[in-house]
Amino acid sequence: MTALSDVWAASLPHRPYCTDDFSHGVRVRSLDDALLRRYIQPNAPHVSRWLVFDVDRPGAAFAAQARGSPDATLVLIAPHNRHAHLLYGLETRVCTTSAARSKPLAYAASIERAYSSILGADPGYSGLMTKNAMHSHWLRLYGDNIGPLYTLDVLAEYVDLSNVKPSRDASGVAGLGRNCWMFERLRVWAYRAIRRHRGPGRPDAFVVWSAEVFAQAAAFNAEFPHPLTIGEVKAIAKSTAKFCWKHDPECHQAFLERQAYKGRRSGAVRRAAAADAVASARLMRASGCTVAAIAAELGVHRNTVSAWLSDPDLCNAQ
Repeated sequence: MTALSDVWAASLPHRPYCTDDFSHGVRVRSLDDALLRRYIQPNAPHVSRWLVFDVDRPGAAFAAQARGSPDATLVLIAPHNRHAHLLYGLETRVCTTSAARSKPLAYAASIERAYSSILGADPGYSGLMTKNAMHSHWLRLYGDNIGPLYTLDVLAEYVDLSNVKPSRDASGVAGLGRNCWMFERLRVWAYRAIRRHRGPGRPDAFVVWSAEVFAQAAAFNAEFPHPLTIGEVKAIAKSTAKFCWKHDPECHQAFLERQAYKGRRSGAVRRAAAADAVASARLMRASGCTVAAIAAELGVHRNTVSAWLSDPDLCNAQ
């Protein structure tokens, strides 16, 4: 096993939220100060290194073994009721803010939901704060050591992700699922909203766009039972605004090219249909049909039929 002191402090944010008592609120402190508090923020706003599960029942420390899941990297136990936080450390951090890396985030969120269900963890736990592994108040299952770090693929081997479906309702989203839900809603909104900012615009156009994206992200965040921190919302809004602003010109040009292609294709189809109609009209006329009968059969005006029959070059012109 690896020594706890070699991993824990190095994995934490530089200025995490922390507290000794939630009734007094949480505050941002320096890492050295935060490590003296009972509760601490395990993940930075822009990355996730720990998957944290709050198991609120006696014997929670052995929830993983009881369910056939891999051993948690850290198991932190409350001495008064034996409830515990189970933390799975990731070998590679998962970015939680870059719109260009939404697939790894969605993968991690699915794994998190699956483990939460298997371990019987609190489904509404936000994951913002956890027990501080360096604080003497908590019991540690592995003493001064930690268990293994995992890749997402290894963790996924122990669960069936095919049965894990993301919630469409913000009230049913927790943990990393909030980041995925926010990304999905915000990007769909942004792809349309950025159209209002196309063109030369004002010198402060990007500033205005960024403020608009943040306001919308904050509105989406308010729908969660346990909202993301303001830092996480800012990070998601910033990355989404930058991604859309950077790629919108090429996306808009691609849209124009698709429309032009569809127009050319539609014109060719219409010309081919007109040529078929002209040929049909001439064949029907040669077989003795009247102009009125041909017009009724082809669904066009009699004057159109007359023009088709009188102009030998019309077929090619069509």
